[in-house]
Amino acid sequence: MAPNNNLSNNNGNCETLSWTRVVDDALVDAFMHEHEKGNKINGIFTTISYENIAVELSTLFGKEVDKTQIENRWKTLEKNFMEYYDIFKGGMNGFSWNSTTQLWDAESKVWNALIESKPKALKWKNIPFPNYKKMMILYGYESDTLEETRKQISSINKEDIVESIEEIDMRVARNEMTLESFNVVHDFSEPETQLPDHSPITNGSKRKKLKVVRNRQRGKLLSSKNQ
Repeated sequence: MAPNNNLSNNNGNCETLSWTRVVDDALVDAFMHEHEKGNKINGIFTTISYENIAVELSTLFGKEVDKTQIENRWKTLEKNFMEYYDIFKGGMNGFSWNSTTQLWDAESKVWNALIESKPKALKWKNIPFPNYKKMMILYGYESDTLEETRKQISSINKEDIVESIEEIDMRVARNEMTLESFNVVHDFSEPETQLPDHSPITNGSKRKKLKVVRNRQRGKLLSSKNQ
């Protein structure tokens, strides 16, 4: 728990403001408001942003809070966040964020492996970090994580799915792929039923090529029966 700050009200009486979780939550929310207003230059909150936050907290709690107190408390939260992020980043294999407890959940063996490699993780194993996701946004780490996810998805779509479709298309065009490639046994004594096509090959040219291959196979079979 952080030390109390002595604040003077308009009557000159000394009051005590404790940086409780409620106050910390309000502080982070106030920084989020300034972030949304764009009151940051080169990733650093401006002087006016700290002044706005002081006014917001003073109004919310009915006590005077100055810019220096805001700066000092934010340095403490920032230090904790940086240590926490250095350990957990935006998430790791085997860990899942529990929004109810505000803790990372993982099996014991996963935790033990992490603590062995990063001893500071033990400190945070059972200490909630309620504003972690918000502070990731404030420091730009959330956008980095989302962008990396988008790149991975984009890479899969372009390199794997598209390449697979093109490869199948070329093999069909060269008659390297036939119905026999899929080990399909067709009984021509039964009427052919058109099944819906849910495969990635959905455009007209690819369907026509598969139909040509199917007709060739059918023709060969009928020809062999007539001989």
